Amino acid sequence: AEVFTPILSNMPGFYALNLDIGVRESEYSLFGSTNRWQFKLEYRPIKDLLLRGTYSQIFRAPSVADISNAPKANAPTLNDPCAGYTGVATTLYPNLPAACVGVPTDGTFHEPQNQVTGLLTSNPNLKPETGDVETLGFVYDPEYVSGLSISADWWNYTVNNLLTQLDPNYAIQQCASTAAAEFCSLFHRYLSGLNAGQFIYVAQPTFNLGELQTNGVDLSLHYTIRKTPIGDFNLAVDVTHLMTYKSTPAPGAAVQEIAGTDNKQFGFYAKDRGTVGLGWAGWDAEALLTARYIGSVDIPLTNFGPNGYAGWHLPSVEYYDLSVGYTIKASNTKLRAGMLNIFDKTPPIGGINSFGASGGSSVTDVSTYDTVGRRIFVGLTQKF
Repeated sequence: AEVFTPILSNMPGFYALNLDIGVRESEYSLFGSTNRWQFKLEYRPIKDLLLRGTYSQIFRAPSVADISNAPKANAPTLNDPCAGYTGVATTLYPNLPAACVGVPTDGTFHEPQNQVTGLLTSNPNLKPETGDVETLGFVYDPEYVSGLSISADWWNYTVNNLLTQLDPNYAIQQCASTAAAEFCSLFHRYLSGLNAGQFIYVAQPTFNLGELQTNGVDLSLHYTIRKTPIGDFNLAVDVTHLMTYKSTPAPGAAVQEIAGTDNKQFGFYAKDRGTVGLGWAGWDAEALLTARYIGSVDIPLTNFGPNGYAGWHLPSVEYYDLSVGYTIKASNTKLRAGMLNIFDKTPPIGGINSFGASGGSSVTDVSTYDTVGRRIFVGLTQKF
């Protein structure tokens, strides 16, 4: 149910004041019933300026797949913190022995491959995600500058009992740091013999991973100039700045900051991203030049690097794309062509090769960076 209520309008200092209240009732045979509320407030002191804020509650029940999927094998990469283990804890991993059960203590051990046998499992004991979201921002559309719109929004998410599939690198770090049984019990090693210390398999259950808290700012500027002697122009700038992305895996555990890193458990979180688009249209033709910006990130080393090396730094990247089109109105035909990644930018690579050590692998984020390179496309759309 949702109710939109205009409170004030067309008064000095109150061009408009509106309140929107919603509630959602959900009932599950496994997780009971719940009410989740949302509140939205819109305030226009003048016609050109909108101030807005929202508060809403989160509830996400585990899916059927989360709680009852059949197990299946995979082969995740894993940097074992027990490489070179001598039987004692370290400053980085104060509970390292809990992660190295069965590992020889003479300092010679290392996992022969950094791929291990994994077992993806569901979890019938999962709890629903809960939490809340707050946003606060403004939109400014000045009447004296036709076609201009500026907006900024701050947002904050807090999620408890985060539903996720555990990554073995994250889990073994938590085991070595906290000795928590829910993490240490996932790793199964040979306890003796020639293979002592090597992994038999690593369990990767769907898991309620503590609390996640993240906030940031979205900025946007759009400007359109119409009916000039040489056509219409459009400028669009959209930027997101991620301030924090913090994970607390369990009550009392250390808080891990993910913002600015590429993390195997949580994904790629550059602190800054943005796009700029410059468009033109006229005489049945159109063109769009787009610039995409991805900020720099760090890849923390989940192993003991040479000479205390802490990880890798991936620099920021900019991509430029161009597309053009022409419409033949008489036949309802549209022709398109373009070039992506105009300057053939290669993705930044981080990995063991960055400092010349043997073993390990080089990595990049294929879901974030362009790994194909420069390419062109052509297309035709015919409507009948």
